[in-house]
Amino acid sequence: MATLNETLRTLPENAKQEVIDFAEFIAQKYRKKQIKTAASTKRVLRFAGVWKDMKEKDYQGLIDDVYARREKAFSQRRNTFLKNQRNRNF
Repeated sequence: MATLNETLRTLPENAKQEVIDFAEFIAQKYRKKQIKTAASTKRVLRFAGVWKDMKEKDYQGLIDDVYARREKAFSQRRNTFLKNQRNRNF
């Protein structure tokens, strides 16, 4: 398999420019994702330590509530998935 540089050497000048333009487009797309990820991380970290003064009992209640809500939200999806799996096996 030829390397990118080897392949580029065989192309006419206008085709080389197309490859460069495409590579710049891809690089810009990934730079935008990196910037977006960094911004998201910064927003999340603003809330770091928000619950540091919460009493352990209150914190545990919050965690229990989160687990209960997740269980309720995903139980129907899980049951449907399992039912479909059983139907495929028969």
